[in-house]
Amino acid sequence: MKPLKLSDLNTVLPYLDKANYEGYNSNFVTMMMWNHEYHIEYEIHDHFCIMLHNYKGHRFFAMPFASCEYYKEAIEYMVDYAKENKFPFMIDCAIPSFVEELKKVCPGQFVYEHTRDLDDYVYDKEKLITLSGKKMQKMRNNYHNFISQYPNYEYRTLNADDDMPMIFSDLLKWEREEHEQSESLTSEVYGIMYLLSTQDQLPIKIGGIFINNELKAFMIGSPLKHETIQIHIEKADKTIRGLYVTLRKEFLEHECADFKYVNREEDMGIENLRISKERMHPCHMVEKTRIFINDAIVTQATDEDTETIKEIWRDRFEDVDEVSSEFYFKYRYKKENAYVV
Repeated sequence: MKPLKLSDLNTVLPYLDKANYEGYNSNFVTMMMWNHEYHIEYEIHDHFCIMLHNYKGHRFFAMPFASCEYYKEAIEYMVDYAKENKFPFMIDCAIPSFVEELKKVCPGQFVYEHTRDLDDYVYDKEKLITLSGKKMQKMRNNYHNFISQYPNYEYRTLNADDDMPMIFSDLLKWEREEHEQSESLTSEVYGIMYLLSTQDQLPIKIGGIFINNELKAFMIGSPLKHETIQIHIEKADKTIRGLYVTLRKEFLEHECADFKYVNREEDMGIENLRISKERMHPCHMVEKTRIFINDAIVTQATDEDTETIKEIWRDRFEDVDEVSSEFYFKYRYKKENAYVV
């Protein structure tokens, strides 16, 4: 394994093309933006490329980058690699097409866990531009409010060579007004600066909204497979109603003529973010799954398992209290009828 670098783009790109995965995690731009956190390593083989992430002491694989006839060969190598290097095998952010094919070529070998917090939100581009239909009424109102308040606003395509100091200064100002400098914000700012500093080497698009010649919002995107543009970054002055809606509309109109869909990534399980993304009415989601070795053992419960079973019982049934669970386990529960995994 060797560290993934920007200079490896042309080396790994043919394998990303062969895999043709839907989902933003398989985008080289995404990999590089967050590589300061995930410390990705990779290997090239005759028929596949594998990538290993190293995140805060945890090691896990991406889906193998290969055409589907080589999935089995790649997976066998990955399983052996994990054993030899003494870490638990796991693939993160696997998409449905890969999962279904893996179940066919490796039946019963793995267990699969859907991770809802990591699902991608994908939208119809034209809907976000036209804002047509009853479902878009609120966004349409916000947009009309913005253009009535700021009729002389201007959209501009941005160039990092000229505009980076301005973008950086305004970004920090907007974020500090609402949040203290958190670890996650610092990491995101690092990723944004990385993209801006490599604009001439990566296929990214940058655009911004100006009011009275002052930058008030900017967006960064890059192409995905399947006629999709990925939005990496949306930042704006949050005090201006309708600014985000206008930014998306203008960016997609000016920078994304060749795309039909917009991938706005996941919600990370953050409630407000989930509400916001659901209210924009995605046309579909890209489900994400974690894949583990199926090494489960099923046995009949023993006396030693009872306390753990009680804990699971109380955790999974919200209406159960201490009294009702003790009654159940005293008068109804029988260990000979219970099995544990």
